[in-house]
Amino acid sequence: GTIYPNPSVTASPVSGCAGASIALNGSPAGGTYSPSSPCSNNIAGNYTYTYSYTDGHGCSGNATSTITVNANPTVTASLVSGCAGSNIFLNGSPSGGTYSPSSPYNNSVAGTYSYIYSITVNGCTGSAVSTIKVFAKPVVTASPVSGCAGASIALNGSPAGGTYSPSSP
Repeated sequence: GTIYPNPSVTASPVSGCAGASIALNGSPAGGTYSPSSPCSNNIAGNYTYTYSYTDGHGCSGNATSTITVNANPTVTASLVSGCAGSNIFLNGSPSGGTYSPSSPYNNSVAGTYSYIYSITVNGCTGSAVSTIKVFAKPVVTASPVSGCAGASIALNGSPAGGTYSPSSP
């Protein structure tokens, strides 16, 4: 009888994001994986997998390698507000991500709007959604006033709580 050598089997390190499908990589093609490929794990960390292969002569071999599961970034986005027609700076953490719509945000129409903040770390993306409140600019009026020279003249504007230039006595 003929003695056949066991096949040369390799398994390569692989990586991916928590919760995503990660394709395992063994050779030659046609073998089996434990755990099965693609695999998915919701917990970041380093894991192992084994690739087993049996050739046409019934000879087998296996190899073990690592699966690195990277954590998805923890992302926050804060409620922001400002006046219609003014720049409103959006606020997401950690820094370095992107905003949709872009920051600073400017809208001439008062209302409540949403924005998304996203960031990618180690190839893994996280995002958060928050609110932009755009407030209408107040309607300000100043009424004509009159008085005698040398006397105090009270200025009259609305709404109450504003400031006058020159100042009102």
